[in-house]
Amino acid sequence: MDRKTKILFVLYMLAGLFSLVVLIVPEVPIIANNLVDNLSRDYGSAFRATKISVFKIPREHLPPIPVDQIPKHPADKAEVIIVGDSFFGEIFGTYFEKLTGTPVFAYELRRGFDPLQMEGPVDVLKRIKFKNNSESKYLVYERVERHTFLIFDKWINSKKSGRKDRKAKVLDNIIDSNGRYNKYLKSKMINTESLEYLVTENPVVDRMLEIRNTLRFSLFREISKETPVYSVEPPMIFMEAIAFSRMKKTDEMIERVADNIAASNERIYREYGLKMIFMPVPNKYTIYRYRYDEYNYNVSGESYDDFLPRLYKELDKRDVLYVDLYHDFMESKELLYHASDAHWNPVGALMAVSKLKEVYEQLEWERLLNLSGQGDN
Repeated sequence: MDRKTKILFVLYMLAGLFSLVVLIVPEVPIIANNLVDNLSRDYGSAFRATKISVFKIPREHLPPIPVDQIPKHPADKAEVIIVGDSFFGEIFGTYFEKLTGTPVFAYELRRGFDPLQMEGPVDVLKRIKFKNNSESKYLVYERVERHTFLIFDKWINSKKSGRKDRKAKVLDNIIDSNGRYNKYLKSKMINTESLEYLVTENPVVDRMLEIRNTLRFSLFREISKETPVYSVEPPMIFMEAIAFSRMKKTDEMIERVADNIAASNERIYREYGLKMIFMPVPNKYTIYRYRYDEYNYNVSGESYDDFLPRLYKELDKRDVLYVDLYHDFMESKELLYHASDAHWNPVGALMAVSKLKEVYEQLEWERLLNLSGQGDN
């Protein structure tokens, strides 16, 4: 056996050994969980995109509630119907019910990865087959700030209708941006038969990528295009809301969104007898884009266009009930969002449920005063 053949033989052996390690290690739980745990712990979607150790911070969650202690009320027997995206879930409704003593029906919207499939409040009531009744009083409808146009602006359907006006193209760009990210997530979490999944989701390869990416970030500040803005101290990474933030939102656009929210509100009251409480959740990027110091790199330098305060103003003009989380979140000195994920952490969630409780109790107080006044007459 000549030298060239020996070298090739050694390389083949090493490749075979590496392949065996890649295939076998994930099947040994004690090794996979303790030595290469990136995939077995919840570090957030932004870390999954970057695989940089600086941002490897496990997500915290609200204390779990035993299944037998989670209230289960049919929609037509609950006083408050709470509908929201992944910020809410059933546990948010449960905490609200425990704080207020009010029967709640909670419905979490998770219809795949296409943002165009998101449902508005009327669609949700149809989906749960809600019937007008004397028990239910309020519909709390929560959506994250960056999805407001996707739900409440009709020309968002420009791709289906074939419209090519300038404003439609602006939103199409944001849809495309979300679509690329969602396609990325879908390939990572669902397509388990693809070669890409077998390679990138393998815990051995995953840890190797983390070491490589962390080294390149430390030396050259190189980072994934999926997460172009970040903070090093405190560690924080931004992912989903940047395209929305950079989109120009004219007064006309915000007025149109407010008109559609008001129209939904009126229809819900007319057809279902419910008062809608709209609860837009600020983007993490909205709250923390300013909180940087000299240790941070690649910061945005972008000012906020006051989208939420401008929307609040228009909703006030139309007598739409809403929960103002923006000002409370901006004033808070605590970290309210996960470092490597777009969602709020337990502190932010509890602040949000407390704010909703405050709004709800004020509305109930006013309702009881009105009933009392009617009784006196």
